Amino acid sequence: MAMEFTAVESTQISQIGYDEETLEAQVEFSNGSVYRYTGVPKDVIDGIINAGSPGRAFNATLKWGYSYQKVS
Repeated sequence: MAMEFTAVESTQISQIGYDEETLEAQVEFSNGSVYRYTGVPKDVIDGIINAGSPGRAFNATLKWGYSYQKVS
């Protein structure tokens, strides 16, 4: 399964990708930088995508809770 991307309404994040098979998430920020996070449950990604403030939800869950690397 390929990573599926979803655009979000946020000043901080432009889109979020997720691969259910590998539990990898990829976050593309409004400034163009891209980070990949590993071991992320689907409910965490769904919560960020569906949040009233995806940037705030990202900061509260994904940003410091999972291993990551800068992609670009």
